[in-house]
Amino acid sequence: MLPTHCINSSFTVSPEMLTTIFSFHFVVDRELRIVQAGDVLQRICFGTLVSSYLDQYVQISRPKIDFTFDSIKKRMKSVFVLEAQHNGMCLTGQMSYSESDDLIFFWGRLGSLTLQILIRWELH
Repeated sequence: MLPTHCINSSFTVSPEMLTTIFSFHFVVDRELRIVQAGDVLQRICFGTLVSSYLDQYVQISRPKIDFTFDSIKKRMKSVFVLEAQHNGMCLTGQMSYSESDDLIFFWGRLGSLTLQILIRWELH
């Protein structure tokens, strides 16, 4: 039986659509290797995100946990604050675990939007 908020069980969203719609998301595997990242996130980060390890780009400011797949998985209901190591950009969001794929998804947004940030990262 389908959940009441779902009309069609065959509806799916392609990875390409996800990177466009959720421009500040990323997906990591059990080794915390980035397997997918949003369009804007890829554009404003220096280097190639996909195939890189998450800890090369961000540190977890909140919650205060070990930087491991299982630690993140245990805190799915927490609000995560991530800080980019190369430019200080702050992302706020939530993690979701896909049991069927054994992947963690981060659905985020910029922590603080100012005109200077928008101009600096050319997001306007």
